[in-house]
Amino acid sequence: MAPTSDKKCFWEWWWSTSWIHAYGPFSICPFLSFFSLQSQILDPSDPSSQSAPQKEEFSRFKNEVYQKVLQKVFSSLQRRSHNGDAHLCADGITRVLYPGILIESQDAEEAAYFCGCRAAGANHPCPKCLISHSDLHNITGKFAESRTPENMRAVINLASKAKTKGAREEVLKAHGLHNVEHFLWDFKFSDPYRAYSYDTLHSDDLGKWGKHLWVLLLAVLENSDGQAFYDILKASNQMAILIYQKCCTKVTMEYGKSFDFLKQHASQHVVQDIKEKGTVDNFSTRNGEGVQQEASQAFEQTNMKHAEHQMVAIDEKLEAIARIRMAIDNDTQARQIASEGGADEAAANNVLDLRPWTFGSLEGKRMNLRALAEDRSKTHREYHDLDQRLRDFIAFHFPEEALSYEDEVFVRRYKNVVLKFQSLEDWTEGRDIMRCNPSFHGEPRFDCVIIHDDAPNLSVARLCDLIRCSLPSGNDIDLALVHRFSQSHWKPKTVWSGCRVLDEDVESSLVSMDYVLRGALLCPVSQREDEKAHYFVDTVDADMFLKENYPMN
Repeated sequence: MAPTSDKKCFWEWWWSTSWIHAYGPFSICPFLSFFSLQSQILDPSDPSSQSAPQKEEFSRFKNEVYQKVLQKVFSSLQRRSHNGDAHLCADGITRVLYPGILIESQDAEEAAYFCGCRAAGANHPCPKCLISHSDLHNITGKFAESRTPENMRAVINLASKAKTKGAREEVLKAHGLHNVEHFLWDFKFSDPYRAYSYDTLHSDDLGKWGKHLWVLLLAVLENSDGQAFYDILKASNQMAILIYQKCCTKVTMEYGKSFDFLKQHASQHVVQDIKEKGTVDNFSTRNGEGVQQEASQAFEQTNMKHAEHQMVAIDEKLEAIARIRMAIDNDTQARQIASEGGADEAAANNVLDLRPWTFGSLEGKRMNLRALAEDRSKTHREYHDLDQRLRDFIAFHFPEEALSYEDEVFVRRYKNVVLKFQSLEDWTEGRDIMRCNPSFHGEPRFDCVIIHDDAPNLSVARLCDLIRCSLPSGNDIDLALVHRFSQSHWKPKTVWSGCRVLDEDVESSLVSMDYVLRGALLCPVSQREDEKAHYFVDTVDADMFLKENYPMN
């Protein structure tokens, strides 16, 4: 079968966690995992008795071993990265895929081995650029020259032409390299230096905070007051690059702390990493390291023979214990509430817990519906005639709760809702936190949601308000006041596969929260404030892609 289209297929590599993801921009590709090599080549001699050249030679030897092994592991992909490989994708379409390494999530030591660079104490220790060691603290300064396969290969070629060993070492030191050729230099779509990504676990949690700011904090608190704690805490939490740089400068001036270390400099590259690869969740090792720790703990409880079956049994036992513990805790809590006379309240809370949505961030006080509609409609068009529309909505959708004109309805308004949904990707529970707030950190934010109805495509609406109605019967009904989106007549000059343009309706309508599925992302087609046309983004995650392109019958 001839390929119907060509796609670039990038793999996501975590050195420490032993996972690889394969995915395409508009396709679903298979999942592949393998156990990666660990940086554990031990020196048989005593490192403390070695001279600097001896240590350097052994470090070069380790880098060469790693590059040779990785070249062997990935040798079958080198040709495919240039010529491609036909693959039958999950949507039944055969495509030509080009494998490449787009993301490398590694600690600094592992990154040095993988990229063939010198360690953190070198003159130029960064795997991504040629920053000088003395400038590592300056994360807002001018960017140093970036490492690329072309300029690093040129450095190796220049070093090989040196007439003496000392001259060769000077060339390599000036660029922070070992005298080894990287296995990815002959790959297409793979730049090992650009792929090295900011890892929040090793750079923030264990790096800047764990090994530097936390140590400084303990030292300062021994002989200082609470203001010192506030200064350090502020420096560690305000991670906006410019503010963070000012905080670090202040800490340096007041406490003499040097920020000339590699993980501090990594912050200079994080913005570009996010632009190229998405949020830091895409290249964080937190999840993988957690799985690895659980597997390691289970392995230590086996007899080391046929361990995988024993590890599965251990995991099953731990899961059963956790479920039993949760059942006991829930029963204890229920008995305590019942003994205090709050059984009815507990039952009501249990009903609310079963709902796939939870309102949060109460706005104002409980109000009469007519008073709310009259007050808000003066400045907000969507509230026009809200009282009558809501009564008609209840009469139609909840006839047993139909209201007369004399019945009073009281409402509470909320500014966010947590939506729970079942992902079509792996059938696990997903969660979206959707905002409906006129001033969220100083900016208006009214998120969009997917509405479940009979339309052939996903129906989308923008939240205007979240309302809980308290009816005369004593029951509560949760509603959303929304602006729906309809198919737009406008089309972009370039219409891509799956392109969908929607117009935001001017008039508002009411929707029961029972029909709100999950959050959605829409992007205005222009920067005009009154822009009504929006692109529907179906690549937010795999679940959204499947819901939009492969709806369940």
